[in-house]
Amino acid sequence: MSYVHIVTVGASLAINYEKNRSNRQVPPSKIEEKLSQMHEAERNQYSKDLVKYINEKESRGELTEASAELNALSRYMNEISLTYLIHTDTNIGRCCAKAIKEYLTGKGIQVAEPIEVKDLHSPETFQRGLANLIREVSEILTHYKKIRICATGGYKPEVAMTSVLGFIARVPVYYIHESFKEEIHLPALPIDWKYEIKRYGKAINTLITTGEKGIDKNEFIEKYGRETYQELKNNWLIEEKENRCVATEISRAILEAMLRLLRRK
Repeated sequence: MSYVHIVTVGASLAINYEKNRSNRQVPPSKIEEKLSQMHEAERNQYSKDLVKYINEKESRGELTEASAELNALSRYMNEISLTYLIHTDTNIGRCCAKAIKEYLTGKGIQVAEPIEVKDLHSPETFQRGLANLIREVSEILTHYKKIRICATGGYKPEVAMTSVLGFIARVPVYYIHESFKEEIHLPALPIDWKYEIKRYGKAINTLITTGEKGIDKNEFIEKYGRETYQELKNNWLIEEKENRCVATEISRAILEAMLRLLRRK
């Protein structure tokens, strides 16, 4: 049986490559700084060097040491029908995703054009970036039934959010750090959240459509009831701003994803 795999891509490939070159640990911020000073042609060459590093590792029987993502994917090569690579809007993210795509394509695995998630590059925009991540992954999930999520690469909040989406969509999630010998499976749980989302559907639709402006708190309670207000507030799905109920950037993206996934067969 074949599956589509969604893979979050971090910086471990570039970090391992740099360590192999210099015999010392190079922080990802330093690698990003170096890449930002390169011309496009030089960054393309850097991606090719990463592919060469992967192939060298594989020839020595050490593919699992090349990167966290490949450590995980190497266990599922025979079942992958299509791979989606999700990366940050950084040079290091682009180079790592490009290299992994080239390597997998060389193995006869179909890989979609890597998806760059905007606003994941800085603390100031990170919440918006996580919301963008949720939207990108949930959109892919709506199109496939036989699908798995490899939530290995990227920042910890990225791993958490993709795992949450796997839970919502009843899609298995797997995680493995490059130094682990066994992967961690988060199974697709047979829990029906759809009843709850339908129960609060009208309130949720209002929160989504009103966006950052939100809705007057008293009006919200009058329309949807205090119980609904308390339930959404206690679960951090809404927050109060100047006596208005507003869905946070992340919660709004999750709510949108849940409504979208209601249509999933």
